Amino acid sequence: MFKFVQWSAGLLLVASTVATSSAVASAASPTQQWPDYCQHTQTSLNRCAAKYLAQENALVQKALLAEKAAHFNARAVTSVQRNWQIYANSECTLVASPFKGGSIYPLEYGLCAIKLAQQRVAQIKADIASVQGH
Repeated sequence: MFKFVQWSAGLLLVASTVATSSAVASAASPTQQWPDYCQHTQTSLNRCAAKYLAQENALVQKALLAEKAAHFNARAVTSVQRNWQIYANSECTLVASPFKGGSIYPLEYGLCAIKLAQQRVAQIKADIASVQGH
């Protein structure tokens, strides 16, 4: 029994390491699509993350306007968005927390926020499509 538990723990450790490595690789992959000038230094990566996050946030705002135009209750849209922003900030703070104090922290936070903003736009579009019968 001891050998099985020891073997299982070792397998779990390997599986955990592989999952962590693949998560890190997938988290870093969006940066590979960024222009070369984003790839030179950590500072340039952080600046590009901020730039792309601003673009995604603009898409969220555009989607919110479309949601209001689709006759969703404007107060409800505003309330849901405020709550979503609190969630997104908390989630990305958590995701980036292992890097707190390091130069990569803004990049990790930014990549998380970009991904969540993209998911938010997709959700808003799905909500609009559901009331428009698409």
